[in-house]
Amino acid sequence: MVEYVLAAWAGLLAAAVSWLSNSIFVGLAACGKAVVYLAPAVEESAKTGLAVLLGAPIWLTHLTFGFLEALWDITGGGKRGIYAGLAGLAGHLFFGLAAFFIFQATGFFWLALAGGYVLHLSWNAFVVFKLS
Repeated sequence: MVEYVLAAWAGLLAAAVSWLSNSIFVGLAACGKAVVYLAPAVEESAKTGLAVLLGAPIWLTHLTFGFLEALWDITGGGKRGIYAGLAGLAGHLFFGLAAFFIFQATGFFWLALAGGYVLHLSWNAFVVFKLS
């Protein structure tokens, strides 16, 4: 039960950090590049880092974050927001499972972080450069 509470806190704190940093990134002249390269670095560092720091399950912290991001997208984006929210929820769970399995297999935080980052960066690059 404690690990669920820790994951909720880690996910909430990671969402707050990411919301603040993403607000800054949106204001940059190179917003697309910031969304592709910087946002995933901050988000994956916050999610995986806080999960490990607090002793929360990595995958559950990512799922919590994805749920919060989905709520943000759904409440602010109309019909398109529903699709974005569901895709984001699935994506963050996928990134979290990848980071979890890498961490379990290797014991190396940095490899887990790098794995989540590469997947997240790839997804954002696809959305920004191919779908937009």
